[in-house]
This record gives sequence, structure tokens and C-alpha cells, in this order.
Amino acid sequence: MPATNYTDATRSASIRKSNAVYNTAWIAAAGDSLTQNIMTMGQALGYQIDRVMFEFDTSALPVTAQIVYARLWFYCLGYTYQQNYILTIMNGQPTYPHDPVVVGDYDKSFYAGNGGAVSTFKFRGINPGDFSVPGWAYIVLSTTGLGYINVGGITKLCVKSDKDISGTPPPGPTADQMTMEGPIHAGGHKPYLEIGYITPGTFGTYQVMNGCGFIGGYNNTYATARTEANGDDVEPGEIFVGQADVTPWPGHYHVDRGFVFFDTRALQPGSSIIDSVVQLYGKSYSVNTSYDITVQEAIAGAPNNPLVASDFNYLNYTKSRGTLNTSLFKLEDWNYIFLTNYMAFVPCGITPMVLRSSKDISGTQPGFMATDMVSFYSSDEPDVTKHPQLVLTFAGGRQLLAPPQYSLTWEAGSFGR
Repeated sequence: MPATNYTDATRSASIRKSNAVYNTAWIAAAGDSLTQNIMTMGQALGYQIDRVMFEFDTSALPVTAQIVYARLWFYCLGYTYQQNYILTIMNGQPTYPHDPVVVGDYDKSFYAGNGGAVSTFKFRGINPGDFSVPGWAYIVLSTTGLGYINVGGITKLCVKSDKDISGTPPPGPTADQMTMEGPIHAGGHKPYLEIGYITPGTFGTYQVMNGCGFIGGYNNTYATARTEANGDDVEPGEIFVGQADVTPWPGHYHVDRGFVFFDTRALQPGSSIIDSVVQLYGKSYSVNTSYDITVQEAIAGAPNNPLVASDFNYLNYTKSRGTLNTSLFKLEDWNYIFLTNYMAFVPCGITPMVLRSSKDISGTQPGFMATDMVSFYSSDEPDVTKHPQLVLTFAGGRQLLAPPQYSLTWEAGSFGR
């Protein structure tokens, strides 16, 4: 199913409460006003507190959907701050906020939990990968937040500042507030909820084999570290993927490529793959600038198992078959890379895959003393529930079935139908 925008969810709004006494505004049972034009979130002296209510019609999401990831997107018009604050997704379902939103939905006691958060540091434009303002921004829903999505109904989310959540008055004189386009704003950048999911079924799961790990290329010249025919460090075990500049150490440019081997001996010749996904359990994360973790296919004869230094050669890996952006990376949880149907699996044999950073593939040098690196648990992990897995749907051969993956987008609009 292709990505789809639903424009009939016409409910999102922000609610404002003002009072000369901060605690009176904070504990109020209702706001003074609401708007769907320029929505505001945060706090200001005076005192003024703004809370945003997002509502999306997710009734088209199949009731059997298993949600893999979700991002709440909004168009940031601007923000001010005296101190850093964190935009936090909270839950008040099934009752709050109402549909449509009313000023009585302001009451802080209606909402609890942390379904995902993003700091205003991400909006300052200091580091590569920061959000541009004005421009699109998003909050990644955590595993808890995925549980807030109402499969087959209306998904309702409250977004508040962490300072508002804790009842911390703004110090002033500058307001700690962010503005964003609401569903009726003339700019037309309506908030939307991006969801990736799979539908359950009977599927074939192929286990990882011993020999997984990574190979690193190290040199004081980035181009040499990236293109050398033989890697400098062959490490079985934890699977590292990314790049770094570890100045002032010798060989300060590091390029790490991960390798995974799956036992596909049960896959019969003539099988036609319908859907496929690699499942990797996140172990470490240090990313200055986001990048795509990319699965590439190897030429015949590469890589070896066990790995050897020559398996580092980038000329052995030219076909990209699936990606996962590091903005969606999950520590101590499953990460899913959905593959194209063109991936060459090996029936009655071993299917190897290489994991590379998109910056490695494009030859984009890491920033000065910057690290863009993630890692996954490997076949040497004592906890076998964290081992990599390959899940396939295929026709022919053994006739096993697996869940197809879809990505849908729900978009908020105005109150009008």
C-alpha cells in the first residue's frame, strides 16, 4: 500500500490559560481560549500557559496492524526561550481531549505518560541535522507512545512543555514558547501523523549465524579510510555501522561497516519473495548528524565467513536494498529495515548482508571530532532474544507467509467537514 495522506481529521488545536498567579493558571480546569490557526505550546510571564492537542483520524489503520514506528510532524513557525525546554507527548485517551477540542481539555490532570519527546536544542541550528526554523519538525513516538495510537479510531495526543508538566514557572523575561501552523493556517502545512506498520500473519523467520561483526577502516585521510581494499580492524561480535573523526588519535578517520549472515538453508529454490524485513536489536547510539543505515547486497564470493580484511572493500557492495534513518533508531529495542523485493536471498544456503552508513556510501566526510555511529547486538550475545533475524514472506517453495509492511500518513485539517 503506498503512503497516504488523510485530510479529513479536522480537530487539532492549542488551548491557552492566562492568570497573574502562575499556580492558578497551571491547575486551572479550563483554558480561556483555543485556536486552530497559529498554535502555541509553552509558557510565558504574565502568566500564560499553552498546551497543544493533536487529533488524527486513524480509523483506516487495520485493527490487526502491528505498529513499528510513528512520528508526529508539525510545521514550526518560530520559538523563543529563556531556558531549554522539552516538547513531550502525553496521553489522555479515551476521553481527553474531546473530539472536537474544547477549552475544558486544558486540565492538566487529564494527561499522563511520556510517549516521545524532543528538546528545543534540536531547533537552534547549531548542529548538523537540527531542524530549520521555520520548517518541518517531528517528535518520534517511543514504544510507550506507539501504544497511544488508536487503531481503527481517532488518535488524540497532548503535547506540553516539560516545564509545564513539572509546574516550573518561566523565569522570564523571554517566553519559553513555540508556535506552529494549525490546521486552518493559510500556510497549508497541516500537522500529520506518520505511521509504519506490518500486518500479522504466518511467516518464516531465519536465524542469524555466527561470524557477524564489523570491519573498520582507519586513516588520517578520510578518502583512504573509506576506499582501502583491506580493512584495518576485523571484529566479530557487536555490529557497528557509521563513521567518526577521533582527532587527535592516529588514523583518526574511522569508517565501520557491519556484516550479518542469515541461515536461509530452509528457503527452497524457485521461491518468490513477497516481503522481507531485517530485525536488529539496538545496542549503542552516538549520532551527531542523522544518516541512513543501509543494507547492501554483496557480489558473488563476498563477504567471507569468518570475515577477513578484504571484505571491507566497498567495491564488493553496490546494491542498496533497504534503509533505516538513525532518527528512528531504538536503543534496547527492535529496529526494522524493510527490504526491496530485489534483494538476492540464497536458497538452501547462507545469505550475507553488509550494513553501511549512507554517508559512507556517498563519501561524505564526518565533521571535525564528530561521531555518527550506531551498533546492534550480534550472534555472540548471550541473550538470544536480541539476535538479528530475517523475516520473509514468499510464494513457491515452502509457501511460508510473512507480514507485509505499509506506511500511512494521517493529516490534520480544520473543524469544517
